[in-house]
This record gives sequence, structure tokens and C-alpha cells, in this order.
Amino acid sequence: MGGGRGGGRITDHESRGWEKELWVRTQCETFGGDRWVVAEVKDNGAGIDEAHLGRVFEPFFTTKPADRGTGLGLSISYAIVRNHGGQIACESQKGEGTVFRVMLPASET
Repeated sequence: MGGGRGGGRITDHESRGWEKELWVRTQCETFGGDRWVVAEVKDNGAGIDEAHLGRVFEPFFTTKPADRGTGLGLSISYAIVRNHGGQIACESQKGEGTVFRVMLPASET
């Protein structure tokens, strides 16, 4: 199914001399006869260690020091998406960046 597509890129030039980039893409897709709105957010950061990948949506899971984060952001995102009948997934490779994909059921209105 063809659908609306959109996307963009945000670039941040850090003082360390390398660029952090964030890509966002949205589109409508059909899976198993159902219509979905899909949003992908991709970065070119350090990636997530494979040992941590399966835990990123757990409440309070973080690899940051105690004063730098609570580990609630992704678990809250997971709950919001699931409560709306959607799905959220994460793909990452260390040193290659990360992609988060959110799929929400498309409304007919």
C-alpha cells in the first residue's frame, strides 16, 4: 500500500569534531491486512551493547550513573505505545547507532 511518507534529519556539530545525526521517518504501511502508522527514529551514536539490548524497555534499567538518568524514559514510551494497541522495537549495533520503530494502528477517521 502506498501511503504518506515524511522524514527529516537533525545534525548537531559537537565540539569533539564529529557530527551527531538523528533521522526521523514516518509512513503508513499495511501488515496482515491492517493499516499502521510507522515512525522510525535513527541515530549515528555509539549504539547499544548487545548484552543490554533486551533490557532497554525495562523500568529503571540504565547504564548511566545514578545522577544522570532514572531509566524510565523507554519503559514509559513502551507502555504508551502498547496502551494504544501499538508496538515498539529497537535495533542497534555497537558503534553503528540505533533505530527505534514505533507502529500504531491507523485510524479510519
